[in-house]
Amino acid sequence: MSSLVLPEQITIDVLLWAGHQAVAYRGAPIVLGIKTYARAKNDYHLGPIFTDHDGHVRLTRADLNHYESAIVAQGIMDVRALGESYSFVQIVHWTSEQIGRAIDARTKTWTQLLPGEKELFGSVSDLIRRLQGAGNARFSPMLWPPVRDEWDGRPGPREYKYILNLAAA
Repeated sequence: MSSLVLPEQITIDVLLWAGHQAVAYRGAPIVLGIKTYARAKNDYHLGPIFTDHDGHVRLTRADLNHYESAIVAQGIMDVRALGESYSFVQIVHWTSEQIGRAIDARTKTWTQLLPGEKELFGSVSDLIRRLQGAGNARFSPMLWPPVRDEWDGRPGPREYKYILNLAAA
């Protein structure tokens, strides 16, 4: 398997499963993440990545580099360069628990923006506000089929459809 090469542009459209078909999502932004798989040391979990109210995300290679910078700056995970990972990636939506842990970490431990985050979030208070306003709690933590791809340097933008299921009442 080849090494990870970040795409120039990524588009993710979140859809909602409506019993027999997927329909456009409209609502509170959804928090997503991108998981990479390390050849050595630890995997990267890039995020939080926020959709807009119409379920759309557009990321550039520069955005992904900002997420990498923030992870490296935390220093709590022993990681190698992102480009040394396998080319396999998986897109996931965060659970309510993950969002809660992120809010807790930002109010107690990481109270300053890390390198790369100013370009992504503006301020810690903006980041916390966006996390608090996420619509993820409405959706099942399980996703089938998962959204997976190979970021192996093939040219062109990457476009994904991410289908959410409402959580059982």
